[in-house]
Amino acid sequence: NGTIIYIGSKELVLGRGIRREDWYSTLTEPQKKRLVIFESRPEEFEKNFSYKYILFEEWQLENKTQERLEGEGRATVVLKAGDAPFLRAIFDFSNKSIEDLNISAVPLALTPNPPKIYPWQKATLEFDLNKTNGTAIMEVYLNGEKTEERFLRRVTEANVFIEDLKYEQPGTYIIKVTDNTGTIASGILHIYDLKIDLIERRGYLYIFNVTVDGRPLESAKVTAWLNNATKKQDLYVSEGKLLVRAKLQEGENIFNFNIFGNTLRYRYINREGGVFDFYLKWGIPGLLLVILVYVGVRMSKKPTYIIRFGDAPLEERKELKVSEEEVVEALKRIRKDLKIKKAPLSMHEIYMAFKRYLTGGAEISEGNVEEIVKRLEKEGVVEGYRGYYQFAGEGDVRKNVIRRIIREILIEEGVSFRERGGVLVTERGEFGLWGDKFEDKAYIITAKKTEIQQILSSLSEKERALLELKMKNNKLEFIPLSEMRERL
Repeated sequence: NGTIIYIGSKELVLGRGIRREDWYSTLTEPQKKRLVIFESRPEEFEKNFSYKYILFEEWQLENKTQERLEGEGRATVVLKAGDAPFLRAIFDFSNKSIEDLNISAVPLALTPNPPKIYPWQKATLEFDLNKTNGTAIMEVYLNGEKTEERFLRRVTEANVFIEDLKYEQPGTYIIKVTDNTGTIASGILHIYDLKIDLIERRGYLYIFNVTVDGRPLESAKVTAWLNNATKKQDLYVSEGKLLVRAKLQEGENIFNFNIFGNTLRYRYINREGGVFDFYLKWGIPGLLLVILVYVGVRMSKKPTYIIRFGDAPLEERKELKVSEEEVVEALKRIRKDLKIKKAPLSMHEIYMAFKRYLTGGAEISEGNVEEIVKRLEKEGVVEGYRGYYQFAGEGDVRKNVIRRIIREILIEEGVSFRERGGVLVTERGEFGLWGDKFEDKAYIITAKKTEIQQILSSLSEKERALLELKMKNNKLEFIPLSEMRERL
């Protein structure tokens, strides 16, 4: 009853040479259905054929869903099985290894009404149970973690259950009803992840990005107003973009957006009437020669400058007036140039950004750059740690800076690595921070030596014993950042 994959012609037979014979037309229909025929020569088949065709059994595939999983931790993927009694889940890990699982279908499907809602909405789940082996329990899971458990009752005759479902955290929730025999019913409820973020400002025009589950929202009506204003305006989302024209007051402003029956708020700080002026001072390049020593990506060390003055006296320095938006754009562009994504920038890299994108290559004093950065920090635009700076709202600045320094130390010491999440994987082990997930020997880097004892003292006796066991078996090691170079 197996499937036969045939490579060759339907009209040729091999035996005592090759002879022409229309053997395929003599087969019955059931026999033909068992054949998968590739009418090509062996060398052509080998060149063009994909092994995944056989792996997926595509000749009998009725429904297929492909999902891309990224990042770390657990995620929930929904596959449409239709009326199939079972489905196959094939995990392709970057073409290096493949896992193939057969998953049996649960007989009764639970369908919330509606099946997809926003965090401020409620769904109703109604289902029947005829008889259970012990007490029926409804369990709710999000990304593999149980978030709720409701004890129903032991069912001896047909019963109807009506349950209200409301969850604030976005994601796909798996709902299971179990008894002593295992899972007797299951279903899913999806909570949309709606986000509105400011991506650009052009004078009085503010451009917001509107996404649902990370994808641009195609269209929607939005009622918007500013702060506590009673005057509201109806706007429309188009291909994920929402355009708002508004004249803001100086300081904090709140954009209010009523969409799909709920009001979302976006906080925006308008500094000095919308124009945040800086003065960049520079000299005439021909009269002041600066030789910058900057090697590769050694950005964790403070750069050295050698300044040579010419015979001619220095002219009076000029001033360039730039807006906050121009400064922010310069920092974003230098990040892109350095290919460091959203990693914090060193003071020297900020200097590079100003010189490259604001002064047209003219020199700027370091003190002037530091003055501007400190003002940005005071206004809440950036936040800093150990001489590195990132935009506010980009996560824990302390952790991000330490990760950046770890990366730079590995580069400077010639240690090759690849990144998995926030962990840097090398041949000798994995470097990361406390709380990261490690698969090999873990080198946990701390900002200070005293932090190691703080971590140990925060653990329970059982957790501390397990951690110390890993340390004794050379599976885990704490290293203060100041000692990392000498430990490599």
